[in-house]
Amino acid sequence: MRIGRVGALAQQFIMLRTFFTDLLASYQA
Repeated sequence: MRIGRVGALAQQFIMLRTFFTDLLASYQA
């Protein structure tokens, strides 16, 4: 149960980081 929760949290963090990276790239372009 705990591992699943941590995995979901990590996935959410990665998605958020990817979103911000895309946003930053489009802003600089």
